[in-house]
Amino acid sequence: MNILFITYKHLSVGEGGLRSVSFLRALADAGHQVDVVAAGIAMPPHDNIRILAGGDSRLCSRRRIRFATLRAMSRRSYTAVHAVDEAIIYVARLSRLKRTHIVYEAARCFTGANADAPSFWWKLFPTHYHKLEKKILRRTSLVFSSCSDLTSDLGKLVEDIHVMQIEDVPAHALFSRKDLIGCVTDPAFESSASFIVVCSVLPGNEAELRTLLLSARKVIERIPDAGFIFKGMAVKEGQAMAANLDIERRCLFLNHNEPERFLVALGRANAALFVPEPGRRYMHVEALTLLNSQALVVAIQETAYQALLNDGNCIQVDYTATAIADGLLRALNEPLIAYGLVADAQQLIADRHSFSSFKHRIRMAYHAMTKS
Repeated sequence: MNILFITYKHLSVGEGGLRSVSFLRALADAGHQVDVVAAGIAMPPHDNIRILAGGDSRLCSRRRIRFATLRAMSRRSYTAVHAVDEAIIYVARLSRLKRTHIVYEAARCFTGANADAPSFWWKLFPTHYHKLEKKILRRTSLVFSSCSDLTSDLGKLVEDIHVMQIEDVPAHALFSRKDLIGCVTDPAFESSASFIVVCSVLPGNEAELRTLLLSARKVIERIPDAGFIFKGMAVKEGQAMAANLDIERRCLFLNHNEPERFLVALGRANAALFVPEPGRRYMHVEALTLLNSQALVVAIQETAYQALLNDGNCIQVDYTATAIADGLLRALNEPLIAYGLVADAQQLIADRHSFSSFKHRIRMAYHAMTKS
């Protein structure tokens, strides 16, 4: 089938678009011809993927994305239009012009009790836009959700829509060994470290950077040749803070848009610290990537991850420098406990978050939609 894939965001694993990239790869691998309109695209070429907008060096504006979408739909007949997040608002309007299936890859609710509004206007006129969101949902042929909380929130908006919950997959699924060959973090840094800790810091933790570096210093005081690799911190700010704490030689900072280097570092790490967004309602896929590694995960407790992270697959700690340091020291100094927790974490990923299962479920969902 021919599918038009639309997103206002950047299609890149390193830019926070891993779920959409997974969907795109799954559709293309299933043999569907997929035309893509996006703000930007940074992923390997595929025989079944054709980029209509977003493939050049400059980011596409929303106006350009909408124009490219309108032009594509006027020139070609599509079996389905796959819209990511708020792109569904524009796609739902166009659906009146052509009879085609609309697939909605939901990331949030725009209105309701757990609203995350796409713009100021949605907050200003909540009643009007609440009706609009419900109308949009009723026009969709299929809605994809990533977790039970989002499925529940969407179901409360419109009770009779079909929401298919498909959990995310770890970032490893989108890279082959060939992709990671040649990606190094810092050979001199790694060779001088007897233990390596990789820290994944998600957005919303800017005020807590000093807490994380203080916890790193506490660990280094106990294990002087331990090394820390941070992803998600502002590099220059992190380097300056590390210098003030006199641990700059034991710390390495990666940019957030270097997924290959991050995965290589994670593959060599003894422990991985997960710092989730405070107050986020829905789980971030980064937790799955860390659980899929050989490193024992030390996770800061957050409500959104209660169903995934537990004492059987990670070490949970409070958001204080002392608690984080104690959790990391336990992960580094107790290899037998680490081995059992890592094995359970990897089994969880294999059972519930494999890419093969992800692709199969998407393929079957599209097939059932077109036959209905």
